[in-house]
Formats: sequence, C-alpha cells, structure tokens
Amino acid sequence: LMGLIHCILTESPKPVVNVESNTPVFRGESVTFRCDINGGGDTEWTYEWFKDNSPVSSSHTTQRITVEYDGGKYTCRGMRRSDYQYSQMSDPVTLSVS
Repeated sequence: LMGLIHCILTESPKPVVNVESNTPVFRGESVTFRCDINGGGDTEWTYEWFKDNSPVSSSHTTQRITVEYDGGKYTCRGMRRSDYQYSQMSDPVTLSVS
C-alpha cells in the first residue's frame, strides 16, 4: 500500500532588533532594544536575547530588554508559544558605548 503524505513547509520569520533609545550611548546610560517579528501571525511569542552569541539572562523572555553600559552585538529570536517553533536569529545590532 502506498500512502499520500501532505507536507507544508513554511519559512520561519526573521526578527529585527530595533533600538528604542537615543544613540550614541554614554557611560552610565541605558539603552532599550525591541525584538520585532513580522510575518509571525497573531500568535504570541517568547523571546530570547543574546549578547555576543551568548544567552542573556533567561529571565529576559520579553520583547524588550534594557541594558546599561554594556557594549557588544545583540541579537534575538522568538519561540511561538502555540507550537514551540523558533524564529530565525535576528541580524546583530552593535551597541558601542562612549
């Protein structure tokens, strides 16, 4: 017997990291990043943040993260709560602190 398999492939959305604070950032100031996922539908996401490819504290599962005087490359990705699928990793945003 031969069966028919129906498969739908969808590309994971790619988030974009946006800076919500003024740049440049000076010593003692903080900056807020926002992880935006377009094309992700109306589903809810949890977020993971990375600095220089290392996870930032696991408590940062929100869309925004605020950091103080901590230069580096920041990226994010999302996990859809409904099916536990991950988005792609965002392109890095470099924070330079003066």
